Amino acid sequence: MTVAMLIERTDRGLSIRTPAKLNLFLEVLAKRADGYHEIDTVMCPVSLLDQLHFEPGPGDQIDFTIHCPSAPAADPAWQIPADETNLVVKAWRSVALALGQPAGCRIVLDKQIPAAAGLGGGSADAAAAIVAALVAHDRWDRTLATQIASRLGSDIPLFLGDHQSGIGLARATGRGEHVEILSGRPPLCFVISHPPVGSSTAEVYKLWRLGHRIRSSKDVLALCNDGSNHPTSDLAASSCPEQLYNALQSPASQLTDWIARQLEAFARLGKPKAIMSGSGSACFAIVNNLDEGHVIAKNMIELGLPRAYVATAWYAAPIEQQLERIT
Repeated sequence: MTVAMLIERTDRGLSIRTPAKLNLFLEVLAKRADGYHEIDTVMCPVSLLDQLHFEPGPGDQIDFTIHCPSAPAADPAWQIPADETNLVVKAWRSVALALGQPAGCRIVLDKQIPAAAGLGGGSADAAAAIVAALVAHDRWDRTLATQIASRLGSDIPLFLGDHQSGIGLARATGRGEHVEILSGRPPLCFVISHPPVGSSTAEVYKLWRLGHRIRSSKDVLALCNDGSNHPTSDLAASSCPEQLYNALQSPASQLTDWIARQLEAFARLGKPKAIMSGSGSACFAIVNNLDEGHVIAKNMIELGLPRAYVATAWYAAPIEQQLERIT
């Protein structure tokens, strides 16, 4: 068990590591009048990490640089804008606007979480920018941070956690912005695969249709809340189809055959209960330990996947405690 959103003071500002997330359960309940969808999802932060460096400066100029892994130019995983459209810049600007105090910053993002994957990397990075911007103004305010996060993106509040339990397994409802941090801290291990194609959340939701039966998150919630000693294998080997589930998997599969290809590869390697995360295009399986994970990840690469990661669940102390430690 490691620490998520690790905040460190540097000579010139802050350095923040942010985790990806996996959706252990995701049901779409209805389309709302405002165009968003009501969902019920259970998410787990994991140790696939981005790192951001913030150096506040005078004026309101933002110098934003992204460092990505080496990859073909056409690889959508790393086609990430480094301009005002990026959620990191929007988050920094939103804090300055809310406080009425413009602030410049040099921001360097070391990117490891692929984009258009359903892994929440952009949301995690935006959460880090909200924290860093408020700290730069010496104005950490959880209520304001959550308000800004909810306006910018549905997944962002997850990465702020709460003031009591910190950052960890969570249930999210509404359009995803209402987050309840769960009490359990099971030592989960995962293999995450990501294909050479991305997935558009908007396009996936366009293809979603309400099924005849709405599934409940209660079974996976019961396992997640059962405490830190709950064996990983109970989730990994469970025969209950309602535990690991993603209602967006079927519509996403209509846009690319890479969803089915990943799940077939996992099945060939003994993980038939693998599912897609978020709106895709990444998929994942729960494994029993890191050794098993490394073997499966190696085999996934050999079967033609460009990326396969081994990750564990990440849990953190509340941001307030992390900030107190570095003050």
